Amino acid sequence: YHHLTAMRLYYEGLGLDFSAAIWKLTAVANAEENGQPLDNAFFSPMGIDGPFAAPNLIAIGQGSQTDFAYDSDVFNHEFGHYVSNHEIGYNLGQGNFDELGLSPWSGSIDEGIADYFACSKADDAELGEASLGLLGATRDLTDISKTCPDDMIGEVHADGELVGSFAWSLRTALGAQAADQLVWGSLSSMPVGGDFNDFAQGVLATAEDLVTTGALDAGDLETIDALMADRGLDQCGRVIPVAEGGAAR
Repeated sequence: YHHLTAMRLYYEGLGLDFSAAIWKLTAVANAEENGQPLDNAFFSPMGIDGPFAAPNLIAIGQGSQTDFAYDSDVFNHEFGHYVSNHEIGYNLGQGNFDELGLSPWSGSIDEGIADYFACSKADDAELGEASLGLLGATRDLTDISKTCPDDMIGEVHADGELVGSFAWSLRTALGAQAADQLVWGSLSSMPVGGDFNDFAQGVLATAEDLVTTGALDAGDLETIDALMADRGLDQCGRVIPVAEGGAAR
């Protein structure tokens, strides 16, 4: 309950209103999978079969080495999926296909921003120390080694690290309030099934709005452009052009 209240207040600070009936949420701790430990957690818009078939289910696993519910990062990450699903609904998940084939990029963005907002709320760049850490699977948002397209593999959690760490770089450079606004502003304009380029363009559009209001300045825009270029996010759409005689960015 404490995690739920804290995250609602956090997102209300970004302008969300949770008063409508569609926001009703069911959260379950100590979840297992066929009676076996579940080293995971998930958000399901439609719930699952059985007693928790109600919409908006967050299930937190009773893991093989620890109860994932003891790790606030886990709940806060899943809460991020719940918020983006209801407020925007752009994420088509790992199994999304378009005319060019597998297109999991909107799912990757959603994983990355769920990591980011969980870490931003905690003021801690490492996600899952108390749960994923025991499995050697924490995600460190200060790791900026991944770039597009060289390090993308088509798995939403792995590719989401590029988005999450880029967002954390914005936070480090511009402060938490500005970065939260940039990330949320970008998501608010995301098309259904959008790709990394849509996310990047949304950040730039939001940044320009913040310059107009005086929250950012022209130098901040240059910082954002440089961070994007360093990570390859300035040219990271569904189709990436290849220069003649060169390689793809």
